Amino acid sequence: MADREIRARYELLGDAHGASVSLFRALDRVTGKAVAVKILRGATPDDAARFARETSILATLDHQAIVRYLDHGTTEAGEPFLVMEWLEGMTLAERLAEPAPLTISESIHIATRVAEALEAVHALGIVHRDVKPENVLLAAGRPDDARLLDFGIARATSPARALTCDGLVIGTLGYMAPEQARGEGEIDARTDLFALGCLLFECIAQRRLFAGASEGEVLSAVLHTAAPRLSTIVPNVPPALDDLVARLLTEDPASRPQSAAAVLRALAAIDVEEAISERPSGAPPALTEREVRMRDITAARTYVEASVMLLGAPFVGRERELGALLSALEACLEEVSPRAVLVTGPPGIGKSRLGRELVREARARGITNVAITQAGRLTADASVDCAEALAMARAGRPALLLIDDLQWCDARSIHALGDVLCELYDRPLFVLALARPELFDEFGHTAGVTFTQVMPLAPLPRKAAVELARGWLGDRAEAARVDRVVERAAGLPLVVEELSRAAVEGRGDELPTSARSLLETQIGALDAEARRTLRAASIFGDVFWSGGLSALLGHTRTTTESGRLRVLVDRGFVVPHAGSRFAGEQELAFRHTLVREAAYGMLTEADRALGHALAAAWLEQKGERDGVLAEHYYRAGDRARASLHAERAARAGFRW
Repeated sequence: MADREIRARYELLGDAHGASVSLFRALDRVTGKAVAVKILRGATPDDAARFARETSILATLDHQAIVRYLDHGTTEAGEPFLVMEWLEGMTLAERLAEPAPLTISESIHIATRVAEALEAVHALGIVHRDVKPENVLLAAGRPDDARLLDFGIARATSPARALTCDGLVIGTLGYMAPEQARGEGEIDARTDLFALGCLLFECIAQRRLFAGASEGEVLSAVLHTAAPRLSTIVPNVPPALDDLVARLLTEDPASRPQSAAAVLRALAAIDVEEAISERPSGAPPALTEREVRMRDITAARTYVEASVMLLGAPFVGRERELGALLSALEACLEEVSPRAVLVTGPPGIGKSRLGRELVREARARGITNVAITQAGRLTADASVDCAEALAMARAGRPALLLIDDLQWCDARSIHALGDVLCELYDRPLFVLALARPELFDEFGHTAGVTFTQVMPLAPLPRKAAVELARGWLGDRAEAARVDRVVERAAGLPLVVEELSRAAVEGRGDELPTSARSLLETQIGALDAEARRTLRAASIFGDVFWSGGLSALLGHTRTTTESGRLRVLVDRGFVVPHAGSRFAGEQELAFRHTLVREAAYGMLTEADRALGHALAAAWLEQKGERDGVLAEHYYRAGDRARASLHAERAARAGFRW
């Protein structure tokens, strides 16, 4: 077992990947988390220097678009090792090898993340020198969570002659700038930006910019071939994006954008709606990336007002969670030691209400030093600010710090919170943080290490949801009316309240603006392709099939099942069924009808009609019932086919 352990802390799991540098998935026994461990074995002096350089650079950097450094040292066998966060996902090279191409907006997401990473790297006077698809990881497969990897050949800005060894240029042919390939002039930030241009070109054009049968041919193309305009290959590319890629790929560094910050400004100025890619000639029709969202300020204000109004509703269904928080608070006071609890859950689940109830109970117990912040901003109901609360705790007086929307805070703030808890190890400080699950997407599960307890909130139990609905509808409300609200609300207290209000005001089954905005917030946390997949699924109804999604999205079956569909299952939007009505098809269902309604409401009129037409054609091939086909064809605007199947359904019903 000794050769599978490092310093009795890291247990190596599985087999190593790589030759001189072995990469392991490992278990950190201190935190209980999975980590990535790189070990340098049988290395040359140059290899050792590169490994030490990568370790030094990663230890200096702290950025969400760069793989996070955790530890380094030497194994018992004298081999250098580096510990980094473990990220599930795929490299950009692996994603580019899949049949389904990246969309333009996904490509922009990836380029933005890489540019953000380069901005942080360049600010330290470092040039990466090997920006390429293999060194970009898409965490959880998400283009909007790309991470820059491998700083083994990164260097401080220096003359190009320092980059050569025995006549070989360090870097990857096909992604290096002409000045890097020639070994002439200064290698600086603009060299990395050329590589970023190559990467962005490949994402959109679906082919490498510089290719050849041999390394010599690739090098010749880099040195002697001008990059083509992206618009000559992808005619519908937005002009602003076409111009940016052309400037990034200019041979003269002085004509390129002069910094990653300039690239980020250019990317941000590109109209995403303009970046909707057309299907290649001859490709089957498919749903677009366009979606309808509640973006106006009225919707946002209604959502906030509804959240505030819910504070006056009966507090039901969270008694157990409140009891656990009060027990932790009492332990903090009795043992005179800090406690930090993290409550997580999607918007509308009742985190803020639970937090306010704890504050009310704390004040009833005589705790007057209460600081309440939302994403770092002090709220009106706070009795002291954060500094005062901490000062009171240092003086031995009980203090409570409530942090709402922790997911919007930066990494430094979260780390600072951990430092404060360590500093005040013998003081009566109670911290309650409230966060959406995106906190872990942003910072990984290490975000939970700061807290003594992590409490995920589940949807309200049915009994509690019924009690809450009756509080709004009245005790004399018909059972069917209450049941309708409870079933649609999916256990979200805010949605129970909004649907109840809609029923009282005579708006029937209309999905209230604030409830729709809330659900769109949950869906909006997904990347663009996952949202498109969810909208496609909503066209079928509560139940859908993987092959049907492929038909609507223009994907291969493999891409659909192994890509965004898995993301939707992992994130709890849909659940797989054990069996299926159609042989050979994976059957899934929306976890909650309300989520399907919100996703369906995000379809444009054109996509809705196209989606129903494609769904009808696919279902007809599978032998679906005529009544279902008639409904799809009707929604697609195909009245003739709708009438045909409606008549068949009527005749079949009559015969039965």
